[in-house]
Amino acid sequence: MTKENESEKSGYGGFSDNPLMLGYDNQIFEGDKDLGFRFPEWKVISSKGFVSLEEVIRKTKGNTGYTTILNVGDSSTSGWDSNQTFKGNKDTNAPFFNYKTYSDLLEEQLFANVINAGVPGYTSYQGRKNLKRLLKKLATDNIKVDYVTIYFGNNDCAYNKIEDRVRIDRKQPSERNSGERVSVKDYKRNLKSIIETAREYGVKPVLIVPPVHYDWEPGIRADKHREESIEILKQLGDCPLTRELQIAKELYDQKKYKQACQTERVLPRLKKEYKKALIWVARETKTDLIDVQNQIPLTENSEYFADYCHPLEKVNQMIVDKFRKIRSRDLFHKPIKEKVFGFLKKENNKKEYLKCQSPTPPSNIYTLY
Repeated sequence: MTKENESEKSGYGGFSDNPLMLGYDNQIFEGDKDLGFRFPEWKVISSKGFVSLEEVIRKTKGNTGYTTILNVGDSSTSGWDSNQTFKGNKDTNAPFFNYKTYSDLLEEQLFANVINAGVPGYTSYQGRKNLKRLLKKLATDNIKVDYVTIYFGNNDCAYNKIEDRVRIDRKQPSERNSGERVSVKDYKRNLKSIIETAREYGVKPVLIVPPVHYDWEPGIRADKHREESIEILKQLGDCPLTRELQIAKELYDQKKYKQACQTERVLPRLKKEYKKALIWVARETKTDLIDVQNQIPLTENSEYFADYCHPLEKVNQMIVDKFRKIRSRDLFHKPIKEKVFGFLKKENNKKEYLKCQSPTPPSNIYTLY
């Protein structure tokens, strides 16, 4: 069996049937039997570069007494700039480290241990499995996680012809799926499972609604490499996906940006029915929800997104501000005895830390891919 066949058998390449999301990005991944694909050797990425998961655990253990936040999600969580990736680019790190993610900002501003477990291309189907693996590993190594933020949806509703459940686990396809990677019904089920898993480990879950870049031109992956996207789309020929894109482009030209986004399925951008499902899950499970969409202008928003969906620092700061309010509320409602004990423990740890370090916050934010 060839390497390509082995990759296909393991479900490698989440966008293998999506013309714009296929190919050169896959060089940063390796196949995984359970998840479809992952970063090589389970390596993780800090704000500066790739490190081992063991290093993440060691650093976190060295900062006991601080809140530990685990962020699970896709490339919007990990950080990604499509303008930095193109055919022929051999630098696998190019899409990363181009701006501050909300994990970076949480670590800087909350004086906390932050583990960014965002994996580019991941759906809630993969996120559900990955969270179980992560929490089990962290618990085994005596890492107490306080919060897990959950950022999925963009990839779930993107076109891929074959669902994740079929591609990865060879399950029967959904009855009403029309080409999305994860059906709306499974999206709800996956989110509820993620929340249940977090609570089983004593971790507080927080859902994040993926912000949508509505006025982005349909079918164009990156402004910087616009011609590359156009050339790929030409190869589609006459098919339903092409006709959808044509309608979406007409709506876009009429400045009907929300309708255009809803019609196009090539680029991963959260669709209306998936957002409704996410909000429903939050209410049903009584889970805190972060939604910053109404703070982002519909047009003239180049400072808010790196490309078609990935939030820049301005949006990531909005997410952090919302999270800060949730954490402050939780601290306020803690029993007095627990708050006093926690404060004294934290202050003692802080003094011990400052004895052997410069007077700056701990620098251990890690990005798990």
